[in-house]
Amino acid sequence: MLSQDTKRTGLPSEAAQAGVCAVLALFFALGGDRLVGIEGGFYDLCQRLSARPVRAPVVIVNLDADTKNLWALPRLDDLITNLKAAGARLIIPATPAPPPAGSDDVSRLQALLRLEERGGALQSRTEPGLLSRQLVEIEARIAQQERVAAAVQAASNVVLGLPTAEVRPGGTPGTGICAERVAAASPRFAVLENSRPKTAMLAPAAGVLCTAAATVGHSALLTDRDGVVRRATPVLTTDSGSLPWIALAAFDLEFGAPRAVGNLARFYQAQAGAEGFPVISAKDVLSGRSAAGIRDRYVVIGTAVGGPADSVHTPMARDDGVAVLIATDLANYLSQEHIRRPGWALWLEIGLALLLAVGAVIVGRLSLPKATLVAASGMLLLLVTEYLLISYAGLWLQLAGLALFCLTGVAVLQFIMQLPYRSGASVAADTTRLSIDAAGTAQELDLGFSVLRQQPTTERTKLQLYELAMEHGKKRNYAKAERVFRHLAARDPGYRDVAAKLEKLSGARGVAPPAPRVARSQPTAQELPTAPSPAGRTLGRYELERVIGRGAMATVYLGRDPTINRRVAIKTLPLAEEFAESDLATARLHFLREAESAGRLNHPYIISIHDAGEDNNVAYLAMEYFEGKPLSHYAQLGRLLPPKVVFELMARAAEALHYAHTQNVVHRDVKPANLMYDLASDRFKLTDFGIARLTDASRTRTGIILGTPSYMSPEQLSASKVSGQTDIYSLGVTMYHLLTGAPPFQADSIPLLMEKIVHHRHRPVAEIRDDIPSCADAILERALAKNPTDRYEAGKAMALALRECCSTFPSEVL
Repeated sequence: MLSQDTKRTGLPSEAAQAGVCAVLALFFALGGDRLVGIEGGFYDLCQRLSARPVRAPVVIVNLDADTKNLWALPRLDDLITNLKAAGARLIIPATPAPPPAGSDDVSRLQALLRLEERGGALQSRTEPGLLSRQLVEIEARIAQQERVAAAVQAASNVVLGLPTAEVRPGGTPGTGICAERVAAASPRFAVLENSRPKTAMLAPAAGVLCTAAATVGHSALLTDRDGVVRRATPVLTTDSGSLPWIALAAFDLEFGAPRAVGNLARFYQAQAGAEGFPVISAKDVLSGRSAAGIRDRYVVIGTAVGGPADSVHTPMARDDGVAVLIATDLANYLSQEHIRRPGWALWLEIGLALLLAVGAVIVGRLSLPKATLVAASGMLLLLVTEYLLISYAGLWLQLAGLALFCLTGVAVLQFIMQLPYRSGASVAADTTRLSIDAAGTAQELDLGFSVLRQQPTTERTKLQLYELAMEHGKKRNYAKAERVFRHLAARDPGYRDVAAKLEKLSGARGVAPPAPRVARSQPTAQELPTAPSPAGRTLGRYELERVIGRGAMATVYLGRDPTINRRVAIKTLPLAEEFAESDLATARLHFLREAESAGRLNHPYIISIHDAGEDNNVAYLAMEYFEGKPLSHYAQLGRLLPPKVVFELMARAAEALHYAHTQNVVHRDVKPANLMYDLASDRFKLTDFGIARLTDASRTRTGIILGTPSYMSPEQLSASKVSGQTDIYSLGVTMYHLLTGAPPFQADSIPLLMEKIVHHRHRPVAEIRDDIPSCADAILERALAKNPTDRYEAGKAMALALRECCSTFPSEVL
């Protein structure tokens, strides 16, 4: 298999990419309150989707909506008495105990009244009868608390909630009977405190109620940053000792303190009533009509629907009364249905974050559709896992943030991998290093050969070619192994044991191995590229002087036609290397037909073809010799031509292609290397007609893409029918390269590059250079359209658009 290690100038290394992903993943794993909208929102959704009917025997005695204070209810003592008589197991008022209304206040008011009666001195500053009314109210409140305390004492099953306040510097610790009851129960609950306990101070509460209650607890709510109450604080650390949550105190009164507490409430499916709990009106209890619904049940007294002063926003997306939260938590304890977040959850999430960071680096190198599919699958898997753990295991692992990272991390890496530029007009250059994996398929090995044959002749390239041939041999593809060895022998005839391998392979096929022929006047396909100097040799009737160019398949020589003493350029194509013996005759005929079609082209911007032939399985074209350089020489940073010159040259190329298309000839391989330009004389020529179609036939036969497909159109890559619009696309890629110094699409592998050409949009030139008019991007947008019908209908139209755009340059700009 073909594996590629690509270094792109200006892009982060793999270690840097992994570091970026690790930081992102840890941010999503440790986001805490910053991600409460994501984590909490998905947690709430899971709660709503997995809500089940309540099973615990808990009911809510609902007060009238206009009842502002439970403890000021005139018949509260009768309500408690009736609940006890009806068989309630526990009675839990949802409102904390009121502050004490003691005899000290009565004594002070009585003293003031006596002063008022004696001298009337206070009448001038005090409303008449105000002190008397205050005295009556306090005495009534004391009497009310005493009656309620008597009822609580008689019931012996009331769980009293104590009010708490935030700890303030200089605050005095709680005193009295309430503080004493907290201190007495503290040792039993101290072992249940969280590793990071919540602290608070006891607020003043009526001691007469604390004395009468069966047990006490706190009723403080814990609201998350998004305003949702998802949990209670099981144990509150106060100045008087450890105080349990009122629902936990009720459970402890019945069954003893549990071994472990869960502080995330599991909410229930809403049916009739509030959040699934049966709701009984306080009026029905006072009238004695609801005894059957209360017997052997735990009763919470309060408002089921939250009001302005008593409202709790829960994960069920409703505003409920505090009584609902107390009932829910008590039902959780009774049914053991709390949702837990164990201490090891955070470490597991950190480990998953680092694992996902490594995965994101790997997935980020895939093509965009594949990477998106893998990331979306990972995201879905994490979300489903979190839902299942919450629903069935009662565990909350915060995976929603990591699920979001699956898409975010891959998107960031895809963005990094697609950055072809260091900054501004700085363009990255790809240097590809290939290695051969024995597990590769035949098509992947062919792809490896197509890339390696365009690499410069280095020790690494020769070693990889040798390994590639050996892999073909292991797979018994002897013809392909011989083909690769022949190519390697053409580069270095003395490399390792290549000659012996070729002799063995040729013997197996019954073909005599090619021997180097130094003294022959007619070079073969194996000799032409490797001879140090072809001077004195001939090909057909042409005398060869020197090599002036070499491509992936062909070699170009400077030659002379002795008949008319004319210098020519001779392009050779070794048919024996490119085609099997059974296909040589067809390839030869096909080549001559294509050469004939190209030879009919007569245009000032097209290299003329004088002759074509074949000698010792080497096909050749004798062409007009042009003293200039290929535009690939000017396609590198530091050598870029002025934009106006590029526009003019592209217009000439478009006119040449238009002429060729009218002659039913499609070039198929327009690229900077096939556009020649003489800077001194301003002469321009388009070359290589007649070769492209033959190499296409070789590609079709072998399943190989020869050369880098950066200039190939989407329809070429998908093996669809080509037309003149195919050349228009390639000319657009060439123009983009000459203006920016890099093709519009670059990737780490040929398959990924092909995917980008077919599906991605190119980066506008205006984002790279600020000296290019906007009309350039309009031309490129049309020339590089994915659909051939959206491109210029003819080269002449593109040439006209180029020259109109060129006219917008200042006259002094070249």
